[in-house]
Amino acid sequence: MAKVKASDACLFETPYEEILHTNAVPSDQECLRIRDLVVATMKERDKNAVKIAHLKAELDKLAQKEENLTEFIDAHLALVSPARRLPHDILAEIFTWCFPSNGQARIDPEDAPLLITHICREWRNLALSLPRLWASLHIELSGYHLQARIDEGVEYWLARSADLPLSISLKIPTHSLRTSVPLLDALMKYSHRWEHVRFVLPSFESYRHLRHLSPPNVPMLKTVVMDPAGAGAEGASTSLSFIRAQNITGIALMAPLVHPLDTLIPWHQLSHLSFPTYSIPLGEALTVLSHCQNLEVWTGQVSDDNAEVSPDLESIHMPKMLKVFLIDATTLGSTRLFEHLVLQNLECLECMNEEGTDWDPRRVLSSLCAPDKITSLGLGTHLSKEGLAESLRLFPMLQKLVLYQPKASLRHKGAANCELFALLTPSSPDPTAILCPELREIRCLGPNPGSDEQLLDLLRVRGASTDGVLPLSRVDIVFSREPQADIMKEVDVFGVGAGLTATLRYPTDEQLKFIETRRLRAVASKTARYERWPVTYEVTPVKRDDWGPISSAWVTDYEDWGRLDEVSDEETEPDSE
Repeated sequence: MAKVKASDACLFETPYEEILHTNAVPSDQECLRIRDLVVATMKERDKNAVKIAHLKAELDKLAQKEENLTEFIDAHLALVSPARRLPHDILAEIFTWCFPSNGQARIDPEDAPLLITHICREWRNLALSLPRLWASLHIELSGYHLQARIDEGVEYWLARSADLPLSISLKIPTHSLRTSVPLLDALMKYSHRWEHVRFVLPSFESYRHLRHLSPPNVPMLKTVVMDPAGAGAEGASTSLSFIRAQNITGIALMAPLVHPLDTLIPWHQLSHLSFPTYSIPLGEALTVLSHCQNLEVWTGQVSDDNAEVSPDLESIHMPKMLKVFLIDATTLGSTRLFEHLVLQNLECLECMNEEGTDWDPRRVLSSLCAPDKITSLGLGTHLSKEGLAESLRLFPMLQKLVLYQPKASLRHKGAANCELFALLTPSSPDPTAILCPELREIRCLGPNPGSDEQLLDLLRVRGASTDGVLPLSRVDIVFSREPQADIMKEVDVFGVGAGLTATLRYPTDEQLKFIETRRLRAVASKTARYERWPVTYEVTPVKRDDWGPISSAWVTDYEDWGRLDEVSDEETEPDSE
């Protein structure tokens, strides 16, 4: 057998092709030839390895050169970047917009303003020189590891605020009782600049430390949020006397009034009053409201009260009242409330049923003295088509409508079918037959407002201005079902009215399983399948704003809901919320 030359061809051609990768046993002569063939090929492989190492070294040099060139370019371009050339007044405004939505900053290196101080030396110096970045502070102790240096941090923080009014929020859990007094001492040094304060303290001992404050010590104080029950009945008057500050205009209480605390509150000064987490009897609520003739915004719960109302409280005129947020409007007290209130200038009304129970809003709404003045209405309930239609007929000047069904109730009851789209789509050329002709904004969170085809009809008819009907500017729908059509594609076909923004959200597959769990369990039980349904879904608890509308909590309830489709016109106005 001829000897094969070691060359590039030998990598692919061999006289032993037929016995490669088999169990064949070559002869002694063939073994010698095979070794000669392999030795020549190994030499070629070694030469190739040297070439590869050389090319790798050249490639590493080129890669390092590219990295150096990129670093050189980036470093020099950074010198002329737009952000570097922004004036300090523009940067300062941007820094302010980096704050959390509630406007109160935390002592947290991952949040503004501390985060800003870690970007570069120039930004750090600018941030530290801006008092308004340090004029708000939220402290919420969640562990002992934070308590050792918190006092020093508070002192350093507030010292940067110069002479600006302060907005302070302090929440101390029960296990941090020892920390409350040093923290309060640190904050009370700046009481002469308190403007807005929120105290959630663990015990009477904590509140009693505030007895050192009197109205002259808090000349700038405008709003207070606290839990008066924490102070107890005894000593409340001395511990919380500072709330009679001369400029106080807003008070939010997280627990029932405690005598003699109720005698301390300067009711006649208040423009904002909130009892967001507990209910008070109708008679007591009317008594409080009768003293608040300057009240503009009220949030509260009214419990059942069959007692006769005093003749002095039969008709309470509140000409300055603009907004009412009624929590758990299913009670008898809530039903009777508006029978005794004359709210001739009321513009915004929001009512909800706390547990998502069935409730007819007409029992409350029909008692309003001037529903034609209301421009914003929010209803949280299981609404029927007839109930919703009759309710909307009460509000001919309505501009904003918000409907809400708690996310958790979808699992037990399914989505209420209110047929909102059909109700708001004019079916007659007669302007007097059209519901809410001035409606500009629709938000439906949870209830079933109708089919996709009905929504398209609504957008076709009310997406542009027609005789006697203003065009819609915003439609925000959170569905509890799958999409039935490509609405955004259909909308593009007939066009979007000038300024109209449509936002539609549908549940994910997991959320659909969450909604359908109860129905599927019922089917399983009928077929003698009693195994536990495996789908689990965590319902995020709704957090209420102390002063804001309760509909902000409704939006929070669905903020992580499903898939998003959106179409907007270039002329759309920015969201005011």
